[in-house]
Amino acid sequence: MRHPRVLAIWSVMVMVGVLAAGAPRAEACSLAPLVEHEILEEERAVDTTPPEAVQGMTVSIKRGVGPTSSGCSQMASSCDDLGWIQLDPVGATDDRTEPAQLGFIIEKTAGTLPSGMRLPEGPVRAFEGLTLSWIDGATDDQEGFNFTLDVMPVDLAGNVGEAFSVRIRNAPEDMACTVGRMNNNSGLVWALLVVGLVALRRRWSVTG
Repeated sequence: MRHPRVLAIWSVMVMVGVLAAGAPRAEACSLAPLVEHEILEEERAVDTTPPEAVQGMTVSIKRGVGPTSSGCSQMASSCDDLGWIQLDPVGATDDRTEPAQLGFIIEKTAGTLPSGMRLPEGPVRAFEGLTLSWIDGATDDQEGFNFTLDVMPVDLAGNVGEAFSVRIRNAPEDMACTVGRMNNNSGLVWALLVVGLVALRRRWSVTG
């Protein structure tokens, strides 16, 4: 027969284990920062031709989500409260600058950005897409958004190509139908949209 003190300690350990099993689990979350586009003075001296406009855009949307239940426990990650939109421009070319070395200017032309989202102030590189993030809240009850961005390619000389206009919409009814959780317990939610509206706007030169 176990000593009463031993039984008491064992009971406390069991309770701690149960509480720990039911606690949300946290996983590290990191987003690659946008990299500023470099303007080369030697290119500015010889290149005055702007890049060709973006020909297409893939838009990926991730919204904040609440914890998921798994038996007696809840699963969560440090990414759950993050929202982000990734733009993957395709088709932009230049006579002197390689596609991988092009930068992109992003400007809002209509609508309202998600609260807390900030657009880059200057041209940035699209090494693995152009990711715009904000704190969206760790909840499944999210407000929708609807806005339009212009995306313009920039070459190494600072010449700016014509704008590609993309409307980005994520309404509550869209989320109910198209957004689903992935099975890797990462808490990431992706809605894939393909857009193809080109708006020819303006050309100018970015000062380095």
